[in-house]
Parts: sequence; structure tokens; C-alpha cells
Amino acid sequence: MSIFCNGRGFSADARGSVAIIFAASISTIFGLVALAIDLNQAVTAGTRLGQVLDAAALAGAKLLDQDSASDSEIADRVQSFMSAQPAILGIPAATYLKLPISIDRSTNTVTVAGAGKLPTRFAGVIGFKTMDISKTASVTYKMKDVELALVLDTTGSMSEVPTGDTKTKIESLRTAANIVVDTLYGQAINERGIRIAIAPFSSSVNAGSYATQTVQQSGSPVDPCAVERTGSDSATDASLASGGKLRSLTSVGEVSNACPAASIMPLSGRSAQNSIKSTIAEFAPSGSTAGHIGAAWGWYMLSPNWSGVFSGANAPGAYNSGNISKNLVLMTDGVFNTAYLTGQPAGSAQASTESYAQFENLCTAMKAKGITIYTIGFGLTDPTAQAKLSACASNTANYFPAATGTDLQTAFSTIVAKLNALRVAR
Repeated sequence: MSIFCNGRGFSADARGSVAIIFAASISTIFGLVALAIDLNQAVTAGTRLGQVLDAAALAGAKLLDQDSASDSEIADRVQSFMSAQPAILGIPAATYLKLPISIDRSTNTVTVAGAGKLPTRFAGVIGFKTMDISKTASVTYKMKDVELALVLDTTGSMSEVPTGDTKTKIESLRTAANIVVDTLYGQAINERGIRIAIAPFSSSVNAGSYATQTVQQSGSPVDPCAVERTGSDSATDASLASGGKLRSLTSVGEVSNACPAASIMPLSGRSAQNSIKSTIAEFAPSGSTAGHIGAAWGWYMLSPNWSGVFSGANAPGAYNSGNISKNLVLMTDGVFNTAYLTGQPAGSAQASTESYAQFENLCTAMKAKGITIYTIGFGLTDPTAQAKLSACASNTANYFPAATGTDLQTAFSTIVAKLNALRVAR
């Protein structure tokens, strides 16, 4: 038996087989390319969905700091945020939202899950009509409580009008301080979110209604004006229980030095806005410059060691708390020239040396406790005084030279912006 092979027929069969294999390969390759394109689209959509969910969770979590916000209001905020977003690859963002939204008030956390089906553009030819997209965003958000002590110079030189200005320094200070108060309280969402204390100073500090608790008294009437501490409590925030009351202005024999007209006001929330502005309105220029005493009182009102004096709604929070930002702003227009440690007269070189020595120690100690310090030299031209203020600030960017009232407003506005940046802990 013989077998005859037709070479031409065999070749045709081979070519046909190759064509079939090639066609199948092309289909597979095309399908893989189509799948790759749609997978890339799905990754892009997933990334965008994650970003949108993250922002939506953040929008809801911000409400956790509001005393009256309910869980349903937070969920509504998340939903409305999603609904307002642009479509993700043609699909409205809101359709991705998969309820319920999880709210954990113990950790200030909002968790949002999103899932959807993204229609494919090309992969349908190999059976993939849609691709599942699923993302979860969890945001922990807490607005730090801000404690701010404004230590403000009300000395006699604040009656001067800087070159190029039409207002006295004290008038410019009142305007700038009111802007700080109005701006910060306008951003407060509850009573403790932002609290401000005021410590006007000149040759001493007027303790006002707190004088009987804080200042040594030897008779009547009550002397409300305090000078610096001495001994081991010098330049510290030791409590009155351990350090004793402060000396009064008259007890050190400086009856010629005026007591500041405006008295201190401890940390107070937004409901005290008008009261603080009334205190600012009382600023009147008089007396010499004991800047270290003003700095000390700014610290006392931020110190938890003084919660026995400044209690209740005025009580300072704990040091180094992750939920509290403690800040002190000191503004002065002159060289520190008054101290009562060794009885040297105001304006003497020794009094200036003593004042700055305590000031430097106070600044170092406050920064060690986590207090952020800002300093402003208003119309201050003395290079030594400028250097002392710059060194006291928490960093060089926290010292502001201000030649005019406009510069003073700019300095305070910049500080407010920095405080806002410190408020957010996310």
C-alpha cells in the first residue's frame, strides 16, 4: 500500500492553521490590551474615589469639635460633600457612597466606605462589562484648643506717634489687638476652642480682682499692682501655694511709678469677647518698662500651676497636651528699664540688666514647657532690645519688627495665621 502526499495541499493546510493561531493570538492580545486599559482606568478612578472619600470624611470629622453637632448632621455633611463633587470617570461621586458612615467620638474619627461598578470601555469583548471599585477612608481630626496670652506694653512711650503715622502707638495697639480678638473668636466653634488672656504691663502689672489672692497686702486700700518674684521662685511659674504671694508695687517703695490702668484678664472663651475688648479700650500710656513682669504674668495665666487662682472656665490646660496649643505674644516699644530686685531706680543700667536677665530666664523656662512665644518690637530701634526680643521668640520667624501701626497689624495678622496652622491635629 502506498501513500501519496500532495505537497501543495499540505502547505495550504499549514497556512490555514497559522492563520487560525494568529487570529486567536491577536484576539487574546487585543483582549489583554483592552483589559489593561480598563484596569488603568479603574486604578485612576479608585485613587480619585479615595481622595474624595478622604475629603468627605474630613468634612464630617470637623463637625466633631462642635458641641451641638449630632451624628446625623455629620453623616449629612459627608453625603452633601460627596454629592457636590465632580463625576469620577463620568459617574456621579455620590453614587459611590456606601452607607452607613462610622462615627467614633472617643477618637474623633469618621470612617466612610465607598464602592461602585465602573463600566469598562474595551474589556467587554472578553467578558468584563464592569469593574468593582472599593475604597475606605478614615479621618481622625481634632482642632487643638488654643490658649493665647497677649502681653502688651502700655508704658508712657506708647503715647508717641511713630514717623509716618497719624495715630499714637497705643491707638494702633488697640486696633491691632481688637483685630486679633475678633478674628480668633470669629473662628471659635465652642467656648474652649480659643481662649485669650490679656496682660497689660508698664512698671508693674495690675492684678485687678485677683490682687487679694496674688499680691501681698499690708493695709487698706488693696494695692493691685505686682512686681517680680525673688529668690528660688524668680522667673518660675511656681504656684502661690509653694511660692507665696507676689510683692506689691508700693511695698518696694516705688510710689512714683504708676500702676497700669488696665488690669489682667485670664483665659476666656468667645463669650467674653466684648469684655476683653473693653479691657483693651482701657489701655492708657503711663509708667516705665518692666517687660519681665508682663512676661511672667502672661505665663501665670497659661500655667496649670496657677489653676488655683485662675479656675473653672479660666483654668489653664495641662502642659504638653496633644490637644492644647499654648502661646504667648509679647509686644513692647521700648528698652526694659525697670526692675525691683535690688532697689535700683527705673532707667538705670542695673535695672535694665536685672529686667533682661529675668526676661531671658522666663523665656527659656516657658519654651521648655512647650509654650510658643511670639515677640513684637513696635518702633523699637535699640539693637540690644531687638536682639533680646528675637532671642525670646520660639524661632527667628516669630520675632516681628514693626515700625508703624500698619506693620503692627500685619505682625498680629501673621501670628493669627500661624496660630490657625497650629490648631489642626489630623
